[in-house]
Amino acid sequence: MWRLKDSRDSQNVNRFEGMTMKEVYLNRGMLKYCSFGVRNYANRLQQLVSHSQSNSLLFINIWRGFFVYNKDSVLWSPGQGGSLLSRSQIVTVHDVIDYSYYGKNSLLKKIKYAIHNFIYSRCKCIVFISDYSRCEFEKIFNINNVEKITIKSPLFMGDNIVPINPLVGDYYFLRNKTYFLLITNGMDHKNNRIFLDAIIRINKINPDVAGVVVGELSQIDLEILSHNKSSLFNFQKVTNDDILSLIEYSAGLCSCSKVEGHNLTAAEAISLKKICILSDIPVHREFYDGYALFFEHDSVDQLVELMSRTANGLVEDPDKLHDIANQRSWNDVAEEYRKLFNRL
Repeated sequence: MWRLKDSRDSQNVNRFEGMTMKEVYLNRGMLKYCSFGVRNYANRLQQLVSHSQSNSLLFINIWRGFFVYNKDSVLWSPGQGGSLLSRSQIVTVHDVIDYSYYGKNSLLKKIKYAIHNFIYSRCKCIVFISDYSRCEFEKIFNINNVEKITIKSPLFMGDNIVPINPLVGDYYFLRNKTYFLLITNGMDHKNNRIFLDAIIRINKINPDVAGVVVGELSQIDLEILSHNKSSLFNFQKVTNDDILSLIEYSAGLCSCSKVEGHNLTAAEAISLKKICILSDIPVHREFYDGYALFFEHDSVDQLVELMSRTANGLVEDPDKLHDIANQRSWNDVAEEYRKLFNRL
């Protein structure tokens, strides 16, 4: 039996893991029980457990997942969690930014690192979503007795991005604006200030250009937004469908990160034939070289220049940036996972 350990204790699965599981399990018919966006998490979990049978799927939240003992099955954790008790598990590692960028000097970090190191050392296989993530992992963790493979994330999102809904409700006013989109959180490595500064500067030159930030921001960044309400807009709770709609109606998607493990929204934007303006970091080059515009992550000037060119329709040969018909898709990801599961 295969057991899938959910990497979150919230009510739904995040978009990256959700799409991986959708392709690997639901579309391939490998497992019978799966659940997305569950409102009553505990009851659904109990229902899955009570109906468990061969080729079935069990969702286990992250804290309970630490203590899963799976004697007759292999446990897959798609979000770099894992079980302390299992010796038969696969873990997918997205990134090690928590250690490589933020360090592991505090007591809490040292405990967390020790737990991860223990789990990873007992895996049957560790899967990485990018070559960059694998390289960084091997700098942080000295684990040599476990199989490691890279199953790269896709560039082409396929059926996961259609249909696109029109901008309605809280987003309706954006229909008449030329806006750049940033999908982020308040963590330092996201480098959000560069985006805010660029939008403020370009808005002074072209008042029709605005910036939309989806996700949480630091208190300082929120104060900047509060003083620029005509050019900067923040939405913190946005559905997956609305994210795609915001991408579709934007002038372009920006990512200013100093480090990443991948960048799912860039793949979504490129699949929607939108211009991507990305920080020039190794993982962005690994996936999106030739499909995006790049700027030095600490250069507001370069970002403003690329935004201006995009807003004014001056990007050279934009169709070339979206020529992804034969690129890697979620079907390719699913097929590689299927081969891995069958082999193990």
